[in-house]
Amino acid sequence: MSILSCYLLPHPAIMIEEVGGRETQKVISSVKAADTVGKEIQE
Repeated sequence: MSILSCYLLPHPAIMIEEVGGRETQKVISSVKAADTVGKEIQE
């Protein structure tokens, strides 16, 4: 088995909607990027 990729996703607490509430919108590009990475990992 080979390592195909590696991901490092540091994030601010407000990135989690339950924590950040409306503040999450300030980091929406990071939220979308993390979602994209999650989908890539799932494949």
